This record gives sequence, C-alpha cells and structure tokens, in this order.
Amino acid sequence: MKLHEDLAQCVSAGLKIFDDVAQRQFGDLSVTARKVQRTWGLLQTAELAGVSHTAIINAEKEGKLPYPQMTALGRRVGYTIYEIDRIRQHFKSYPGKGGDICPVISLTGGKGGSKKTSTAVHLAQTMAIRGYKTLLVDIDQQGHASMYMGYIPNKDISDDETVLPWMLGKAQDLRYAIKPTVWPGLDVIPASLGLQRLEREMPDADLPFDDHMMLRAGLETVMADYDCIFVDCHPDLGLATINVMAASDLIMVTTPTALYDFMSSIQFMGAASDLFRELDMDDYEPVVKILLTMVVQREASQNIVAKLRDGYGARVMESEVLETDEVRKGQEKMRTIFEQSKDERSSPATHKRAATMYESLADEIMALTGI
Repeated sequence: MKLHEDLAQCVSAGLKIFDDVAQRQFGDLSVTARKVQRTWGLLQTAELAGVSHTAIINAEKEGKLPYPQMTALGRRVGYTIYEIDRIRQHFKSYPGKGGDICPVISLTGGKGGSKKTSTAVHLAQTMAIRGYKTLLVDIDQQGHASMYMGYIPNKDISDDETVLPWMLGKAQDLRYAIKPTVWPGLDVIPASLGLQRLEREMPDADLPFDDHMMLRAGLETVMADYDCIFVDCHPDLGLATINVMAASDLIMVTTPTALYDFMSSIQFMGAASDLFRELDMDDYEPVVKILLTMVVQREASQNIVAKLRDGYGARVMESEVLETDEVRKGQEKMRTIFEQSKDERSSPATHKRAATMYESLADEIMALTGI
C-alpha cells in the first residue's frame, strides 16, 4: 500500500473512533447536541443574573419566567445556563458594555501542551457564564479549541469557514466565520488544517493592511458585538502567531513550571522580541504577562514558581493554572469542567478547585483589561 493511502486510511479510522465516542456521549454528532449539563443553585443564579433571588421567585410565580426543574417535594433542582440566560433577558441584566470595551486576550507560548487551549476555552466559558458576550478565535490549525466547541476541523469546518479568507484578503469582514456554540453568549471562529497556508500565501497576497495586522483589522470588524475576545494559537512564531500577538491587548505567555519547559518560553519571547523590533509598531503597547501553568505541589515545581515570581515580579499573573486531572477527565467525556453535570465530576472539592482556578484568572483579566 502506498504511504498516502495508508495515512488516509488511518485518518478515516481515527475520525470514526472520534464519532463513536461523540455518539455514545451525546447520542448525536451535531454541535447542538452538546448541551451544558451543569446547573446552579438559586442564590448562585441570582448572583450570575445580577438580580435578587426574590425577584426571580416573584417572576416565576407571576408566570413571567418558567420554573426550573423541580423535585417531587417542590424544591428547585437547579438552573441551567439556558434558564439563567432567560432570566438575564427578562430583567435586561447583562453586565457587558455593548462593544464599548472589547479587549483581545491571547494565549501564546513556544511549547505544545502548555495548557494554552484548555485555558482559553475555560476562560471564554467563564466569561459567558458571567453574561459577557464572548468570542473565541482558534488560530491553531490543529483546531483543538474548535473541538471543545463541537466543531471538528476538516470534517465540520472547511478552510473557507476559518479566518483564512480574511487573512488572504478575500473577505470584507470576519462575520462569515463566526459560529454559534451551545453556550448562550459564546461564539467561536473555528480552525482547520488549511490555516497552515497562511505562512506561504500571506506574503504574496494583495492585502488591505500590513500582513502582521490583518487579524487585528478583522477582529475590529466584529468587536462591536462582543465584550471580550480570546484567541488560541499554535506554539510557533509564524505569521499566524505574529498576527495574534499584534492583535492583542493582553498577551499571556503560558509558562510551564519545569526548568526545560520554561526555557521554551524564554526562547519564544526572545524570538518574538527580535521580530517585533523590526516591525513599525511604536504605538502598540499591549500588556504582556507570564501565566504559570502545569503547576504542581512538588518541591521542584514550587522552586521554579518561586524563582519565576522573584525574577519576573509583577509580570507574572497572580493566578496559576494547576495541573489537574479534572480537565483531562472532562476531555474524555468531551466536556469542559463547566459543562459537566454533578454526576460526571470527580469529587465536589476537586471540581471546585479547578473551577476556582479559572474563575480567579478571569477576575484578574477583567481587572487588567477593564471589562
């Protein structure tokens, strides 16, 4: 068998495995089948919706809002994210500022597996849970962030449904690429393998802006619809990643807390510094932060954490991304930790610790960017 035929058969078999897992998990391969199973209690719901719990109860009694699922004894089982969104609609209590402030936050770094994608996805969902209109942009041709949202690159998504047409000067704006997710208020621009064409085709393309500013220009065509934008990119310093960094108001460099892995962050920032020195971007002053990831309680890891915090000082985000099995176990079920029902979690304490990690990081980002 020829090599290309052998590899093509491997691809077909792999996609079937993926489909079988999704079929068992959701009973349907569509994006809309991936409903969020998590529920929130009445007091949590009231806080998220920005109204009092009494106002919610009264609206339900008056028939202005539907009751959530109830037990046989008449107690509330909990509110889904969809019911919370209906409450926000009823009370017009969305917290966003309608595009007046729409920072672009990117997760970058020179090492694969440094938690860029899982952090970007969980942060985007955290902001959606809080009621902010959020856009998640996937610039990694592997499309893992897209998969989290239910869109499989080159199966559900063609090259023309990614940022590629805009980046090659063949689209008027980025609206064509925006896809809905099962999360109210959270949209995604997915990725495909075709994004690797950017490196060889952008330099010769007829573009309306400098090639390193194309993504920023594209995001500005849709910013009015969102409160924040998160971008996930490939661990390299090609044109796509340069565009991501040039588009960002806050750049978080994911930095694993192991010595050799940390060196990849140094190399990434050094190469980026050399590249941006050559570009005419004197007015571009994003906030650059070091985000410590894969943090564990082992002495060696904690020693690196201490050295990084001492050496980088205020450049290090206060929040850390811990190494936790909760995210991995969620991936096995094709769900983030925020999408899981209580029955799908490891333990209440473990799940709460993982959720708090992302929520604290989101709080810090909001303070840095003015959301």
